[in-house]
Amino acid sequence: MPEEEIVIVDAEDNLLYHKPRSEFTTGEINRSVALWLTNSWGEALIARRGKRKEVSVGMYCPPAMGTVAKGEAYHDTIIREVKEELGLELALEQLQLDNKVLVERTGKDNFTLCQYFDYNDPDSVLIENLTPDPNEILSLEWMSIERIRSLCNEQPQMCMNMLLARFYKEW
Repeated sequence: MPEEEIVIVDAEDNLLYHKPRSEFTTGEINRSVALWLTNSWGEALIARRGKRKEVSVGMYCPPAMGTVAKGEAYHDTIIREVKEELGLELALEQLQLDNKVLVERTGKDNFTLCQYFDYNDPDSVLIENLTPDPNEILSLEWMSIERIRSLCNEQPQMCMNMLLARFYKEW
């Protein structure tokens, strides 16, 4: 099976070319997505990276995130990643576009243009009802926004850049 190709863009999100993921090199920018899942109590679901991840094992991060593959749009990727990583099936209509941020990839010398999506669950999905992929996610926890901000500002070394870009005061 051929290796997945990813989308390489400039800082304004203009398509430059596609290339195999393993050939992603210093200074390049790819497209990625991240989900902010909140509940009716104003908490956000935060994950810790799984033990089999290439980088950032055990670090705090959004509960679902991933790289946009060749032929995919941002919204296709977030729906796929939420299903793969959390076992949660969402429709595009349930998601809201949030900001898009250029983020240095944690542990790498290249960048990702991350499109954030928001999902507010009025029924407050319980962690027990999710089926996280153990290769992707070590643990899940609901945290208040204030606690996430404190974590990012007091222990930034424990947080992936995709989390810091949203909550770190120095970002």
